[in-house]
Amino acid sequence: MKNKTLFKTLAAMCIMAALVISTSFARPSRAIDAASVPEPTAVPTATPEPIDWREVMVNAVCHADNHGGLEAEYALGGAIKYDDLYLLAKIITWECGPNWEDWGIMAIGEVVLNRVASPEFPDTIREVLYQTDPMQYQPVWEDGWEDYIPSERYVRLALRLLEGERIFNDPSIVFQALFPQGTGIACTYHDYDLNNDTYFCWAYNPEYYAVG
Repeated sequence: MKNKTLFKTLAAMCIMAALVISTSFARPSRAIDAASVPEPTAVPTATPEPIDWREVMVNAVCHADNHGGLEAEYALGGAIKYDDLYLLAKIITWECGPNWEDWGIMAIGEVVLNRVASPEFPDTIREVLYQTDPMQYQPVWEDGWEDYIPSERYVRLALRLLEGERIFNDPSIVFQALFPQGTGIACTYHDYDLNNDTYFCWAYNPEYYAVG
């Protein structure tokens, strides 16, 4: 008798469970309103900043990074040569006083570039600086010159010169020293720390530089 009752109870429970399951499957699903679905958010694609190869070269000179400097030179199409920037920044550092103004420092570099452009001197910055008989630039023969790394200020001043900026805008000014020479004094720079004058002078043959 008990087994029959238990059997009936289990059967009733199975029937009820089946009804619940069938009801849940038969329940209509709620329609999704397309307008309520948010648009997928597009992930912005970062646009890489263009490389400023001038800055790369300045940084390379300041850190004696020859590889980076030559890479920048190639990227700039040779418009600015790494060796030129390095040497010009060094010589203007060594030839000026510790507290010179920018224009005086750039004037020293302008003399170097005027020599490069002159028929009376060699054709590259390196050759101009290392010219002998007579010796032209004493610093290049001094201890420490070869390993010297110029500071950013002088590198940037040298870069301005290599990009065409000028102080005198006179290609016949090819001498710079603590004494007058050539055919006359174009300008002087007084160093108040050392209490001396640097003379910027015209060439011996100014007719080479006549314009027009």
